[in-house]
Amino acid sequence: MNFMNNKTFTHIVILLFFLADLSAFGQSLMPANIFTDHMVLQRDKIVPIWGKASPKEKIKVEFAGQIKTTRAGADGKWIVRLDPLVASAVGRDMSISGKSEVLIKDILVGEVWICSGQSNMFMSPARYLKLEVWFHWLKICVALM
Repeated sequence: MNFMNNKTFTHIVILLFFLADLSAFGQSLMPANIFTDHMVLQRDKIVPIWGKASPKEKIKVEFAGQIKTTRAGADGKWIVRLDPLVASAVGRDMSISGKSEVLIKDILVGEVWICSGQSNMFMSPARYLKLEVWFHWLKICVALM
């Protein structure tokens, strides 16, 4: 016996997805999506960290021995600025706390490069190896001078 037709089943599935999506709103404190585990922060520069929280919520960010605090605005937006960080190849955790806590794990500090892909930026391993040989011969020529 078929208890549900396709239309009823579709409505139930949509409702479940909607309710699952609402579960993300149960956490009032949320850093911006750019802040994730295994990220790299730029060294030797002031680093802004931002996100959303409940309006007027007190926010504390702890990372690399620094503790920065702020209060979310009436719109829930907040931002803190970490002092310039020294490069580190050791992953560290960042704690962002308010009414709840978010832990971002394994953060490195170093050089951050943003590159966009274009067809003329592609370099195959074979071309790279040819350049290596060319640079090797160039070093030998310079040494002989």
